[in-house]
Amino acid sequence: MLASEVHEGVEPGEGEASPEAATLHPWVLHMDRRGRSFNGRQRNRTFMGVGKGRFEDLSLLLGADSSLDGRAAVVADLDGDGDEDLFIHNLQRERHQLWRNDLGDPERALVIELQGAGGLRDPVGAVVTVAAAEGAEAQAQALQRGAGFLTSQGPRLHFGISGEATLRVRWPGGEEETFGAVTAPARVRLVQGSGEAVQLPPIGGRLRDPWPQGLRLPVGAKLPVLRLERASGAVEELRLDEPVVLHFWSSACAACVSGLAAAVRSEPGEPRVVPICVDPGARRAQAVRLLALAGAEDSAWFAPLDPSLTEGSLGEVLDLTRLPVPTELVLGPGGELVEVRSALK
Repeated sequence: MLASEVHEGVEPGEGEASPEAATLHPWVLHMDRRGRSFNGRQRNRTFMGVGKGRFEDLSLLLGADSSLDGRAAVVADLDGDGDEDLFIHNLQRERHQLWRNDLGDPERALVIELQGAGGLRDPVGAVVTVAAAEGAEAQAQALQRGAGFLTSQGPRLHFGISGEATLRVRWPGGEEETFGAVTAPARVRLVQGSGEAVQLPPIGGRLRDPWPQGLRLPVGAKLPVLRLERASGAVEELRLDEPVVLHFWSSACAACVSGLAAAVRSEPGEPRVVPICVDPGARRAQAVRLLALAGAEDSAWFAPLDPSLTEGSLGEVLDLTRLPVPTELVLGPGGELVEVRSALK
């Protein structure tokens, strides 16, 4: 699950009132300006079922352990890939977060929509039972529209199955109806009284990748001429007169190292790749050796250890202490930022 914050403002300094305080919810005006939590600094938690009624706390691993005082969670498949994503309403500074779920297997997704008799939409209280392959436990869900605090859940039910499964519905009022078998992946509508699952087309679209933390400019902005360091410590200018891909990496990152040879290789007609290592001085010799093994020993560029925020510096566009690696900035002619992407394959 990847986190993408919808809005990120500047933290008010200690003792300062937010400049937009007059427009915020009255509760916010009573909050500690140093960002202290109403819940005693208790961070949000995300639990994953591991079977037999047990759950594991994966908040830190998933990056979902926010301290923004979460108040409501909308659970819905927002990108149509078959698994449910999370939209979190936070009280702290009225910032909200959108968490894209990347843990599901789209080939196992079974999405069910219900329609009651007489065209009744959202027959709340209907229970759908999905009986999968022989030996597998049946799954059941009830259609609810008020399953969370200060929120409503989506009208679709989501199951994960392997292969074929038989569907059965107990409608409000007690009537039970069987709808035969479906095979995942599938999105179907069950209409009361029809006895047949109607196949629906998939929902297209995808939530964008989260904007990398530490990136201080938007797509379309022009990067300045960058002053970077060589292995010797000498500072040189990296001019951006032609299309280029800036590949930020670290020798301490296993994914960076394993994909380095492929990352620095440019195919004919493609932009030149410039690998920029973010390692401190003590690790730079190892980075040079890895570049040599990848056939890119002449591309030993390093980000300054303490980039200033002066005009034209790398620190003006990137906070390297927060930038995840590997990350690539795709630049057009003249240094215009065209695309930002993770280099993980």
